[in-house]
Formats: sequence, C-alpha cells, structure tokens
Amino acid sequence: MDSVKRDPYFDNLKGILIFFVVLAHYLILYVDGDVASDKIKILYYFVYSFHMPLFVFISGYFSKDVHKARSEAFKKLFVPFCFFNAVMSVTISPDQFLNNIFTPLYVHWYLLALFAWRMVLADIVKVRNIFAISLLAAIAVGFIPSADNFLSIGRIVSFLPFFLLGFYTKGTDIERIRKMSIPYVVLSLATAVALIAYLAHYNLVSTAVFTSAPYSSNNSVIIRIVFFLIALIVGMSLLRLGPGRPLALITHAGKQSVVVFLFHRYLTFLFNYFVPIDSWTNLHFLVALVCSILTLLLLAHRWFTGLYNFVMEAIYHFVFDNDLSNWRSQKFVRSAIVVLTISMLAIGAGTMQISKSPDVDVIFPILGEKTQRELEDAITISFAGDMLLLEDQVKRARIEDADSYDFLPIFANVKPYIVRSDYFIAGLELPVAGRDVGYSRGNFDDGLPISLNAPLEFLQAVKASGINLVTTANNHAYDKGRQGLIGTIESLNHLGIDFLGTYRNLEEKNTAFVADIRGMRVGFIAYTNYVNGQDEKSFLQNEEPHIKILASPRDSEHLIRSINILRRDIEF
Repeated sequence: MDSVKRDPYFDNLKGILIFFVVLAHYLILYVDGDVASDKIKILYYFVYSFHMPLFVFISGYFSKDVHKARSEAFKKLFVPFCFFNAVMSVTISPDQFLNNIFTPLYVHWYLLALFAWRMVLADIVKVRNIFAISLLAAIAVGFIPSADNFLSIGRIVSFLPFFLLGFYTKGTDIERIRKMSIPYVVLSLATAVALIAYLAHYNLVSTAVFTSAPYSSNNSVIIRIVFFLIALIVGMSLLRLGPGRPLALITHAGKQSVVVFLFHRYLTFLFNYFVPIDSWTNLHFLVALVCSILTLLLLAHRWFTGLYNFVMEAIYHFVFDNDLSNWRSQKFVRSAIVVLTISMLAIGAGTMQISKSPDVDVIFPILGEKTQRELEDAITISFAGDMLLLEDQVKRARIEDADSYDFLPIFANVKPYIVRSDYFIAGLELPVAGRDVGYSRGNFDDGLPISLNAPLEFLQAVKASGINLVTTANNHAYDKGRQGLIGTIESLNHLGIDFLGTYRNLEEKNTAFVADIRGMRVGFIAYTNYVNGQDEKSFLQNEEPHIKILASPRDSEHLIRSINILRRDIEF
C-alpha cells in the first residue's frame, strides 16, 4: 500500500480496492451465515477473488528498492501490526490477549505478511526460479493443517506469488496492460464472474478459499488453483480499466488506504450489531453499500488521518528516538499517549458494550396447583444447542504430560441441569475423526474459517455429563470428509452414546429412532439444510446415505420433496 511518488492511477486502483475490501467485510457475516441471496454471494466471492491479490501485487510493485523496503519494514509494518493487533485483541477478546500476540486478528494479517515479504525480498529474489517455487509452495501449503493464522503463515506463503509478480512487473508492463483491448477485458471479467457463479452454485467456494485456509477436502487444491487464475484475470482487467486522472473520493481513499484498512473493521462490527444475522434482508445490501461509502468518507477524512499520523509519529518517536530528554519531545509523546489512551478506551468500551447482550429480567407467572401437579407428573425432555470445540478450546483442554485431553470441566456447571431432565438431547456440531486429520482449526475472533474436529475424550465427557442423545446432522458433519463422518459414528457406537442424523448406510438412515422415556415412546428425527463444502442440491436430488438433509425454504425446486421426506419420516 506504499507508493514511491503520488500517481493518480495507482491511488485510484487502491481506492477502488479499499472500497471493495470494506464492502466485503460489511457482507461477510451474512454470506458465511447463509442468509444473503445467491446474487449477493456471487458478488461477494467475486470481490474476494481479486481485492487482496491485487493489493499484494501493488505492494510488490512498489517494493523494488529491496534494501529500503527491508530497512523500513520494522518501523512501518511490524510496529503498527503489534500495536493495532493488540488494540483489536483488547477490544474484542481481552482474555485471549497473550494468545493473540502473534495471531493476526482480522485485517492485521496483511501488515505481518507485508513485513515478512519485505524482510526476505532482497534474499529470495536471488534464488533461481523463485516465482515458480513460490507458486508451488502456495499450492502445497494448503496440505499442512498447522499452516493457519498463527503468524499468518498460510497467507504469507499463499499470497507470496502475487507479491513477487508485482515486484517483477515493470512500468512498461503496466503500460502494455493498459493498452489491452476493451472487448478482451469485458470477456475476461465475464468469464471470471461465470466461474465464480458456477463454484458458488455448487457450494465449491467459501471465504476459506480466498483466505488461504488449509484444505478441507480433496478438491480444495483445484479450487485454489482456479482462485489464482481468477485473481490473475480480474487483476489484469482492473489494471487495464484503472483511471489515470484524479477522481476525488476514490483517489483520496487510495492515498489513505492504510488508515481505512486498519480501522474499517470496527465500523463493520457496529453494522453487525444493528443488523443481526437473523434480521438480514436483501435491502440491507443497499445499506451496506451506503455504509461502505460513508466509511471511506470518514476514515479518509483529513482530521482522522491527521490523528492517525499524530499517534503513529508518537509511537515511532517513543520506540526509535533515543533522545527523549528534550522538553518538546517529552511534551509531544505525553500528548500523544493521552490521545492514544482516550482513543483506545473509547473504542474498547464501545465495542465491548456492543458485544454484550442486554440483561433481561423475565417474570414468570405463578402456576396453579392443577398445572403444577401436571408438570410434576409429566416427562421432561430438555435440549441444548451446539456442542462444538474451537481451536483454542481444544488446546486449553490438553494435558501435556499425559498427551491427552480433559473436557469434564466444560460440563461441570451444567451437569445438574442435565441429570434433572428425564431425557436430555444436545447437538453434536463437530466430527470426532481422530488426531491424524487435525483437530479443530479457527476461533470466532481470529477471522479464520472454522473447521472442527474433537478428540475422543470430548465424547467421553459428553457421556459422563448424562446427555442421553446427540444429534449429528449439521453443517459441520463433513468438516473432515465422509470418513470423518463415519469415524464419528464409530466413536459414538463404541462409547454407547445414542445419536441421530448421520448414518453409515441407507439401511441405518431408514431406521426410525424411538426412545422409551418413563414408559412413553418418543420418536426423534434430525436434519440439516446445508453442509459446509458440500453440494446439498446433489444430496437432495440423489439419495445421500450418510446424512438427512432438507431444502431451505428458499429452494422451491426441492422444498416439496423435502416436505414429503419429512412427512414420511413422521408417519414412519
């Protein structure tokens, strides 16, 4: 995002890209939550296919002075990363502050990645065929489960080819690209959109693809290659279409793209608070569009960028200036620290307040004696929502000396409520597929796509808690593939835990599950309406033996068939 001299052409490109970055982050919650329309999803995936690869390309283009790039990397990239990542951590997850020191939260991965690239650039460009090597590494790194968001390793490796491509691109190459035929550019963009639409239609693409998360299925490597090709096609097209004259807001936003990039996520969190996922409608897309423009106007405004520059200059002064005995230096640093402290407290307090759910006092009516007796004689069936383990939860449960896990404390406080019911049902929203395929990856606060897998000890804790039945039909059932799904079934059978929703074959799937609860026979059914990384439409069209899936109410093509399946199961 740096530039050697102000060039409206590159400022315009950065301004367009930062607008799309902001828009995508206003939409990400609703796309990943599967409440956005198909058209909005296609637009979102299209934006994700090029916005960061082209940003990385431009950063590489302006890193040709490799020694200057290295000498300034610590001051201009690593120090801001440490500071702003710490602010984000304090704001959204203060209890995980130490764990997040070298785990980039949300957009901050880019600062760390750019720091790494510029530190090693002078050395790696001496390696023969380094671009081809980087391309192979970018594809191969997806096979390493541990190459995730820690130190931004996955993204550093997978986006390196775009950085090197920018570095090796000359000004004359840019001029040739800007002379490409417009019909060719239009055809290229149409092809890219068609590819994205095809992948989205068959659920072969997700945010995880464009954030370079480790592969989750056999076809992930092919999807990453397609992603790289689309990024190249769209990137060249935008280089051709980028305007060369100043364009007011766009050019100014490009000049201040770093500031917009670092702060816009806080505004998207506000949007998520006021537009919860369950209240999203397609009209909210227009609101997100307007908010994206307003975000650029606010964060690129001279008073905001001036405050940013003032604070950053104070930080640089404090870290790098050896002579703080000067009265003016002391006054400058003290003033900046006051401004910085007030700003951090305001941001932290505001975001933490937004993240809190308001306390609600519920007054229950007094029950009559007759109703009370009926309740005492009735059977009680209780339900609990998602039982899942994120990456940090798995790590914290590990017993280092024994190389095993202890999840019993998770259920300690709820066990009295579980055993109080005659029958307790909980959703097991993760596979138990074994250590070899890698345990859960990602947390809700690190911006990484979630891929789940629990140690067997978690199921042992589930059984010990007194839970009677777990449902296994959910969007994470295939997180470790078909073998992971079947392995979960084997683990449940081995421990004698009743389950419902996934099956080894059609015979098991077509067998009704009926429980005897204090002499009353109660039947249960379980379904999901989508599965991560799978084409649920093919599941609906063909008899899928391993999971019960119903169409979304929006899928009119398959909804009637799903209703018939539901009616058949109930009557059965």
